[in-house]
Amino acid sequence: MNIKFSFIDYLCTLSQIQIDTLYGSVWTCQAVLRSIPPLAKQYILRLMYVESEVMLDTFNSWAGIEGISKHKAAMESLLKLRLLQESKQEMKLITRRK
Repeated sequence: MNIKFSFIDYLCTLSQIQIDTLYGSVWTCQAVLRSIPPLAKQYILRLMYVESEVMLDTFNSWAGIEGISKHKAAMESLLKLRLLQESKQEMKLITRRK
């Protein structure tokens, strides 16, 4: 059993309240950042200081034709972990800053 994937799978099963509580911890955020795929990590780091929502077309433009499968996997993992929130045309990093 790969511990990294079981950690991510566990987080995906939690309720929104539990996720909010866990993501309030710097240590949890650090563990999640270390556990996600490298491309997903790049997306999070790009979005950390963006105050507005990012258009879905902008997200999709970050991946070249040869990287579509990695892009889809990164987006899926970020949505599954509820780090990104998707609307029809926009994508937004969920910030839990206090």
